[in-house]
Amino acid sequence: MVDAGSSGIVDLARAATDVAEPERSLAALAELRQRVDELEEFQVENALRRGWSWSRIGRALGRTKQAVHKRYARLGTDGPRPGRVIVTGEARRVVALARAEAEQLGCSAVGVEHLLLALVTAGHAPDVSLEQARAAAAKLPVSRGGAGGISRAARHALEQSLQECVADGAAELRPEHILRAVLRHRHAASLLR
Repeated sequence: MVDAGSSGIVDLARAATDVAEPERSLAALAELRQRVDELEEFQVENALRRGWSWSRIGRALGRTKQAVHKRYARLGTDGPRPGRVIVTGEARRVVALARAEAEQLGCSAVGVEHLLLALVTAGHAPDVSLEQARAAAAKLPVSRGGAGGISRAARHALEQSLQECVADGAAELRPEHILRAVLRHRHAASLLR
């Protein structure tokens, strides 16, 4: 995971510093900023689960305790607020792995097939072999476009995962909710045949 994701970030950083192509550089900066924000949120949640204080997290990030708490209070370990769903670090990891899968397959956007590949890679779809899923995904049309580098179909699947979570009455969106939502999509179903 680290190698595939970090090479994507390194490529984005290179593109962001390219003065010859401002449009490409600005787009790379926006994507890089989004990825860094996602990573920071993941690590803050990780630190909270390990018992770190807001002060310690603030020091590590070079910010005040108040600023960090204000931004990430919803990740606190005091439990979820009524009516709110917390996306677990493991579910966020699935999306990060899906981005790495999309990059590896040369896709400009994360598709439903990349979400499934990420779920398989992370061990959340044990009945599917990674080789089988990769071979099937390679036969699908290349996922392109979409807001935030996520295709319309994948975005819909992620929205459906929230509905799966709410239907379970769960306070945390976990990888199994993403898996159920992904398996409802026609492309994912074709990966499993």
